[in-house]
Amino acid sequence: MKKQTYVFLTAFLVCIPFFTCTKGVSMEELVRAEKQMEANPNSALAVLNSIRSPQKMSKAHYAEYCLLLTEARDKNYYRFTSDSLIRVAVAYYEGMKDNRKLPKAYYYRGRVCQELKEIPYSLEYYLKAERAAGEHADNARLASRIYYNMGSIYTQLHLYEDAMSAYKKAEHYLYVGKDSVGLPFVLRNIARIYHVTEAPDSAVFYYRQAVALSEKVHNQDALLSSLWEIAGLYIDLGEYGEAASCLYKVARLMPDKSAPDQLKLTYAHFYQQTGKSDSALYYLNQSIQSENIYTKAASYYRLYQIAKAGQNYRQALAYADTCHLYKDSIAQQAGREESLRIQYLYNFQKITAEKEQLKRRNNQKQQLIILLIIISFSGILFTVMLFLYQRQHRKNELLIKEKQLRLQKELYEKSLKHIEENMRKIASLTDKVQKNEARLNQTEKALLEKQMELLRQGNSQIELTDEKKRFQYETLLSSPIYKSLKNTTPGETLNKELWNAFKQTADQIYDCLETKLRVYCPKISGIELKVCYLINTGFSITEIAHLIGRTNSAVTHCRKRLYEKIHGSPGSGDDLDRFIANL
Repeated sequence: MKKQTYVFLTAFLVCIPFFTCTKGVSMEELVRAEKQMEANPNSALAVLNSIRSPQKMSKAHYAEYCLLLTEARDKNYYRFTSDSLIRVAVAYYEGMKDNRKLPKAYYYRGRVCQELKEIPYSLEYYLKAERAAGEHADNARLASRIYYNMGSIYTQLHLYEDAMSAYKKAEHYLYVGKDSVGLPFVLRNIARIYHVTEAPDSAVFYYRQAVALSEKVHNQDALLSSLWEIAGLYIDLGEYGEAASCLYKVARLMPDKSAPDQLKLTYAHFYQQTGKSDSALYYLNQSIQSENIYTKAASYYRLYQIAKAGQNYRQALAYADTCHLYKDSIAQQAGREESLRIQYLYNFQKITAEKEQLKRRNNQKQQLIILLIIISFSGILFTVMLFLYQRQHRKNELLIKEKQLRLQKELYEKSLKHIEENMRKIASLTDKVQKNEARLNQTEKALLEKQMELLRQGNSQIELTDEKKRFQYETLLSSPIYKSLKNTTPGETLNKELWNAFKQTADQIYDCLETKLRVYCPKISGIELKVCYLINTGFSITEIAHLIGRTNSAVTHCRKRLYEKIHGSPGSGDDLDRFIANL
């Protein structure tokens, strides 16, 4: 048993370094492939192909492997037949929200779709890559590639304005990224669009820029294509000296044997236009061997023109028939390409419409969520406000009840009922003393006598208060201002001067009635204050109405309203009058 355990542990310890080493080797290979990608994509592809069982990597490393392998294949002109690899990378980086690698993953998803002729989806992913890349300088090279490929697609769809815009942006980012190698191709493509849209001066300008920069950075591919194309433009413009100069440079860079058929056709066109028919025929007899039907048709058309100019009509007719055959094939192919282009445009518009619809739905969903949040918040706020209101309302009700009790107590203490109640208490105490005189000690008798004395003093105080009020009222009745108000004619209202004089006199006699009123009703209005003063000094409802310029019903309503403001409960005008009389 011990021996078996020892063997198992030995095997386990041997396997651990193996697996660890495998993982480490895979990571090192990914790093090495990424470093070699720009300068030597062929070596990067070889490194990636050497990785065994990449599916066993971690999700992060496998996603990076899928992205790097797609990039390496694209740079090595690999013909893609599936987008399964790049899908893995896009899904992972989308899920992780990796803003550094996601733009690149979107870009290569677009490249694969473009190679698979899925043009609408290709453009969709380029647009996603554009948005993900943003304005960061670190993504300048990637941004230039995105816009370059977008320009190619727009050109293919004959959307020349969009293509020009995309190429201009690619030019901008190439300058930002200081990528002088890719810039000549962009300048050449801008020139092509100007050429197609019949702006030859602008086309010449950009072709010259492309040529100059290609020579400066030693980009032979861009230099050859730019010289060759500007030579054709010069021929069309009749500037044969400039065309000859360009074709001479092309010939030095590319001998006749290695020249493509389209270049040979350009040579033939130049010699034909400059009257050198033998040289033109030399190149045309080579260009008609091309597998490109456009080159064949153009070559036979040039042969037809030369034969016709040489009055060799039979040969010219034969060339014309052959040319028409190829033009028919071109027309058929152009029809198919146009149908395909329209289909691409339709699919692109359909995808765009679907995206807009999804965007609107998403916006509606977000608006609904915001609305629900607002409603929920409003509901909570309303509930809190209702709770606070009810709590304050209950508090106010308690204060009102306390005020009512206090008022009732104060009024009772000043009323005749209070005097009568005190007299009954005095009689009761007197009877108690007489009946229990023998049993009561001196302290108890003194206490009862003190209680009776206090009750008699209370009654005396109430009587004195009543006497004082009668005296105050009689004093007011004999005052000049009171007589003046009593003698006012109907329609003559209480002006400010009369009111101030009357109020001052009343306050001196009644110990400032306004102060007492504001204790019970701090928010009493000016009209209500006048009504209270006039009620307290014995004016009738009709007289009050005349003095304040209101109707009798308005005065009555004012009395009821003021009573409710003071007491917190409904009451009549007479209730207010009694309340004021007891102040």
